[in-house]
Amino acid sequence: MNRIFWFQEYFNDKELTKLIFDLYKIANITTGLSADIYPVVQYNLDYYASNLYFPSTNLLEENFKDFKFIKDVFIDISEYRNYIKDILTTLNDKARKDKTLEYLNEPDVIKRTNYLAELTKIEIGICNSDLDLEDVTKFDYVSDYEKKTKIGSGPKTNIEDIDAIIGGFTAGKLMVVAAPQACFKTTFCINMSYLGIMEYESPNNTLILSLELPETEWYWKTIVRHSYKFGYNINVKSILKGLLTEEEKTKLFEVVDDFNKTKKHNMYIIDSSKIQLESILTFKQQLSNYIEKHNIKSVYVDYIQILKNYKIKGYFNPLDMLNDIVGLFHMLEVQYGVRVCLLSQINREGTKKSDSENSKGELKSYHLSEISNLERYAYYLVMLWTDEDLKRSNKLKFQLIKHRDGQTISKPKMSDVLPQYFHVGKNNEHSIDKALHIDNNTSGSGLTEMDLFED
Repeated sequence: MNRIFWFQEYFNDKELTKLIFDLYKIANITTGLSADIYPVVQYNLDYYASNLYFPSTNLLEENFKDFKFIKDVFIDISEYRNYIKDILTTLNDKARKDKTLEYLNEPDVIKRTNYLAELTKIEIGICNSDLDLEDVTKFDYVSDYEKKTKIGSGPKTNIEDIDAIIGGFTAGKLMVVAAPQACFKTTFCINMSYLGIMEYESPNNTLILSLELPETEWYWKTIVRHSYKFGYNINVKSILKGLLTEEEKTKLFEVVDDFNKTKKHNMYIIDSSKIQLESILTFKQQLSNYIEKHNIKSVYVDYIQILKNYKIKGYFNPLDMLNDIVGLFHMLEVQYGVRVCLLSQINREGTKKSDSENSKGELKSYHLSEISNLERYAYYLVMLWTDEDLKRSNKLKFQLIKHRDGQTISKPKMSDVLPQYFHVGKNNEHSIDKALHIDNNTSGSGLTEMDLFED
């Protein structure tokens, strides 16, 4: 039981939740268990009654500081399920014997009838629950609506046509942003996460899983995005190589100071070197701890296919692993009410059908077929596409091909992109001509064509 308590939040699906719930119900009426088990069991049952999910390990540790939790890991969900089933079988046998003896030794006919009813429930494996259904007249509609007004629609993408439809990136939803290589996926992600911490009013601490870029590079690219506010030309490659002039360095540090003073929410970045993916369990535990400890409200992952590089026991097909990881992020957005944005790279071979003159840049959901859970769990599905001609015009094509609760954009439309600023969408503050101005007299910040087209 001590081991199950510790891992009850990490494998989260309906079947397993019911199994754990049944186990706790039967444990609650079983004699002979360690005395300190019962308060933890009751706490779990009470917490589930209020929240419809079990408390986290952090909450358990906080409430039961002296309890001996067993923290060794399970290989996978199957091992965890089998472990629970074994204990459930043992406790059922124990409860059956206890109730049988109570039934046989009880002289009162009414009490004997009650024992018999309880024994029957145990025999057929039914644990009654009053938590399954509740009449809607008991729904706390006032507090639920007030909570929604405080949260608002969510951060914007900055692409006006998309924002006009979705309003904002809603809490507790999953957005998939898919594009071929070098079609501004990362630029879109930097732009959107930046707007979320700088402009969105409601709590929105943000976690970036920068799987492709080192965390310091993502940080500096976010700072360069902030430099758009000033109209400064600061080349991120010159920052990363330490080649800025003194004047440029002064401007850069001015941008950093302003960023730190004006941001509304915190941003946390982890890269591949810090990912704990020995198992799906350890990865979920790591992410859950970050979300709870730092009050994370938005999570961005750039990009999901890079996780194929990790080897997890029990997976022979890396696509099966990726599908389960997408399912894990879906669990997190439901469990914690966080926004999750997953970037996905579409193989160039998979876009050949989109390269005809009549449908150039038009992407379909079948381009995600390798990782089917991306389309299955996506609340929003955004597609990006560009080519060399569009890049020279600082344009990209976008689609909103899935939106569960509203309108979509099936045919590609155009949007501005300023890649040297990691800026996508409308340009309120500066004209494109000004933003694209290149000061060739400044040695450190001279931009090449490759810099402008960087993803």
